Amino acid sequence: MQEKILGEVISLVKKTMALTDNQLKAVRSESNTVITAGAGSGKTTVLAERFFWLVKEKRTPLDSILTLTFTRKAAAEMYERIYLRLSLDLRENEDDFIRDQIRQFDKSQISTLDSFCLTVAKNCPEMFGLPKGFALAPENAEDLLREFCLEFILKRHKEPVFTELIKGRTFESVLTQFLLPLSMHYIHLAEVRDFPAMYRRQREVLIKKNEEVTGQFLELCAKILAMPAEASKAIRDSRDLITAFLPSIDALILEEGYNYLKLKKPGGRTNAALDEFKGVIDSYNACLKELESLRKTLASGDSLKGFFLLLAEFQEACLKEKRRQGLVTFQDLQEMAVMVLKKNRELRSHYKKTFQYILIDEFQDNNDLQKRLLFLLAEKPELFKEDPGPEDLSEGKLFFVGDEKQSIYQFRGADVSVFKSLGREIGAAGGLSLPLSVNYRSEPGIIDFVNRLFRNILGESSAPYEASFIPLEPSHARLAGKPEIRLLFKPYNKEKSADVLTSDETEAYTVAKLIHDEVTNKTLPVRDNETIRPAEYPDFALLMRSTSSQVIYERMFRKFGIPYTTQQARTLFLEAPFNDMYNILRIAVYPGDRASYAAFLRSPFAGVSDAGIVKILAAREETAFAGRAEDWGLTPEDRLKFEKGMELFESASALADKITLKELVFHLWYTRGYRYHLLKNESSHPYLDYYDYLSLLAEKADDNGLCTAGFLDFLQENLGKYERLEDLEPLKEASQGVRIMSIHRAKGLQFPVVILANTGNMGRNENRAKAPFYISRDLGLTIQPDKRENYFYLLCEREAEEKETAEIKRLLYVALTRTQFHLFISGCHNSKNRNDESCHINMIAGALGLILEPGFARDRQDSGYTLSEIGDIPSGSLARVRTSYAAPDIERLLPLYEKKPVFSWVVPGPDATATSLNLSYLDENAGEPSSGDASEAEAFGNLCHFIMEKLLHNSYEPAGVPENLLAPFSKARGEKLLAEAETLCRRAAGSTLKDLLDRSVSAETEVPFLYCHRGGARPVFINGRMDLLVETAEEVCVIDYKTDKIIHRGAYDMQLSVYAAAAGDLCAKPAKAFLCYLRSGELVPIGLKDPAAWFSGKAGT
Repeated sequence: MQEKILGEVISLVKKTMALTDNQLKAVRSESNTVITAGAGSGKTTVLAERFFWLVKEKRTPLDSILTLTFTRKAAAEMYERIYLRLSLDLRENEDDFIRDQIRQFDKSQISTLDSFCLTVAKNCPEMFGLPKGFALAPENAEDLLREFCLEFILKRHKEPVFTELIKGRTFESVLTQFLLPLSMHYIHLAEVRDFPAMYRRQREVLIKKNEEVTGQFLELCAKILAMPAEASKAIRDSRDLITAFLPSIDALILEEGYNYLKLKKPGGRTNAALDEFKGVIDSYNACLKELESLRKTLASGDSLKGFFLLLAEFQEACLKEKRRQGLVTFQDLQEMAVMVLKKNRELRSHYKKTFQYILIDEFQDNNDLQKRLLFLLAEKPELFKEDPGPEDLSEGKLFFVGDEKQSIYQFRGADVSVFKSLGREIGAAGGLSLPLSVNYRSEPGIIDFVNRLFRNILGESSAPYEASFIPLEPSHARLAGKPEIRLLFKPYNKEKSADVLTSDETEAYTVAKLIHDEVTNKTLPVRDNETIRPAEYPDFALLMRSTSSQVIYERMFRKFGIPYTTQQARTLFLEAPFNDMYNILRIAVYPGDRASYAAFLRSPFAGVSDAGIVKILAAREETAFAGRAEDWGLTPEDRLKFEKGMELFESASALADKITLKELVFHLWYTRGYRYHLLKNESSHPYLDYYDYLSLLAEKADDNGLCTAGFLDFLQENLGKYERLEDLEPLKEASQGVRIMSIHRAKGLQFPVVILANTGNMGRNENRAKAPFYISRDLGLTIQPDKRENYFYLLCEREAEEKETAEIKRLLYVALTRTQFHLFISGCHNSKNRNDESCHINMIAGALGLILEPGFARDRQDSGYTLSEIGDIPSGSLARVRTSYAAPDIERLLPLYEKKPVFSWVVPGPDATATSLNLSYLDENAGEPSSGDASEAEAFGNLCHFIMEKLLHNSYEPAGVPENLLAPFSKARGEKLLAEAETLCRRAAGSTLKDLLDRSVSAETEVPFLYCHRGGARPVFINGRMDLLVETAEEVCVIDYKTDKIIHRGAYDMQLSVYAAAAGDLCAKPAKAFLCYLRSGELVPIGLKDPAAWFSGKAGT
């Protein structure tokens, strides 16, 4: 198996070995290095080659290289890539050091930053009031903190401070947008924030700023008063107004405000004095506006002070709750890790000595806290500073890779300004800052278009949160002609007819038709290695800033018969599969639910007709399937379907809470045939993916200890909602259709054909309420308790809006640079988005000098792209599409099938199991070993198997042992045996098997197999399940657990010989087998027999 994988990557790895001069300079850098890697410039290759060079050329042990990534997926990919790179080198060059590193590859330090922070923080749990061995908060941590915040509000909501907070907002927003985010992301276990001091600091800055702005305002007033009154009536009126209000300016600003005191610019004829007056007015009004905000904030001082005191109390209660429940969030982890390294000299010295080199991927998505963590780890050995700077770092230890233009995770705490300044900081301290700007992904025409756009979109901004424009350099063309770049925009039409599709539907229809026509007509060439072929559906990726309109595109794709897959299934709880599953589970637990009963009867599980359902429900039975079908006058067909549904209901009722939720979902979907219902109708094929999501949700519910009723509560809460579930991404096979995903999900990927759709979407700006607070780096928390102004809040709000717009530009850059060969961009204007500068359609139009009015595409010629106007589409077009792309005519195709030869074969069920063969072998050779009380021994063995599996996956919890495993014993006996089993299993996992596991490349538990012996008259199929399959660099080992009190030599030889034969075939390596006797702690090797020689003559007997 490994040989096959190596063969597939050899060509890729050899390509990566041919690095450019800049890439080689980066890989071999002896200095602290910051690589600015443009899109498609081979940053992953550079990072992997850097790791390989450190091991190969610098002879650095791999466990001395810390490699940190942004996501678990990226860590896994880096792990695999580096392992294969080292393996390939060993394949071509004999090197004992490399061989030794491969053997120890499980010790490599490749992980996410969060995972590493957890490792660091676990060294000093007492610093934070946590128990030893604490873990990251469970998945329901947000729910637990929400309950705490709600309880806090209910206790305090009648207090004046809370009344002010809720005024102008809603109770729900105070809970979910204020206290909950504070508890999750701002209040952390590493440090107690001094909220009263925060208020005092803001007050001091406010007073000083007020004095400064007041002085400026009075100077402007004096300048206006000194102007000649006779020069203009506007000057005279302004002088009179200023003269009148200056004596009582403080009261007037608070009572009358800006609108009363502002000055208007005069029109008409002008003169020198009037020109000077006009020049002063803008400064006067801006200064007056700022002064008003300052004075109003000062006036609300008591209210703000009370609010900060309340926050101090909230923090104290929140930290107590976090410690009580062990709610350690990701933000907690990072803050704790930094604190541990700051305060614990011995531990910091240990990490500085352990890691000779540190590689960091995607650093543009990190922030200042994470940079400080890395600087602490890379500090010179002899130093121990509170906050080391670039000049304090060990030479050549840090290697950063990132691209400020691809920083798109501000909502997760990313701060692009950190990476933007990092190159300058490292460079000033003698390090290397190096750009990689050659794009190897996209056609030159795509690169030219992207550069043209972003030269105008990014420009020369000096703001720290704006990415600087650095043009990409094209590599070489891989297509004979130019890439297709097409812009399809729909202008706003105020007079739209009532019988046409909505703008969003029209755009989706146009995109679906475009994809269908390009694939059907084979007009879009793409390249596979050295072959040029027409684009197919899996070559297309539909990217969107937000997936809020995804359901429209899915509907249009189904209309056109376009296969597709989604990365974020927002429609899960809207469509039939989830509802059908919910209804069968609901009546299994609550058989009196008549609504779910009726829905189940109509679902594919039963399929009773509407008339039949009416008759069944009219009988008024108290519970599902309580009556007799023959009493209701059902048709024979409905009666049969009713009985089929009843049999399924009884099966589901019997299995609920007896097997895991994941197993129950599998049973309903596969065993009970729901999947076949979807398969028989091609238009339902997109729903096949829903099983992956449902299974993953069931697995998470199992992990959280939910019973079927609890799982139903979760499903019921979400049914009918069009929302995205976070952290729900099942593993999928290669795409078989158009891939629909958000731009965020597409980051790091590439696609032959990209369609950036729905560019008129305004994202989170649309209908967004004001945030209740912002975080200032200098001033801390800035809040606006009610509708009264807060000077600092307004400054932070303005900066937050500018930061968000800057990130939206970068999001557009990420989307377009996913493209390999062809790019399509679509969007439509509506009454809301026409003047929104943060909207992608307007960014693109502005950069290209387009005014999107009806007829804008006429007479517009450009050699770089094609411009098309999307017109209105009549509603009836959808019906015609359904006819045009209907299912094939079976009658017409029937003669073609009749001429084809028919092949048939039968795959029989297993002829035997490995265990039954072993018993047969023992009958002839040694006799079956005695096990005393067989029933209890078997039950104890099952319990031990469960515990071993969980221990090896680091997921064992005594409270998580299923009831059915303890059911054979009395309560007292069960508790005793559970304790005994846990002791035996912990010893085996931590001692007996430790050496073998330490040498492993991979280890899998409960591995099923179907082994085929072909030595006889016909193939013989034998199935079994291996307790533990361990693969090392040289061999594969099968381990079978035994709880026998006496070691029976040779008693299981044939069973383990079959296991070993199957394992050897699976992994293409020499196989060994062992019995792990849990009671004695011995690992006994098996003298392998030749199963083929023994049972070839037994076939059919």
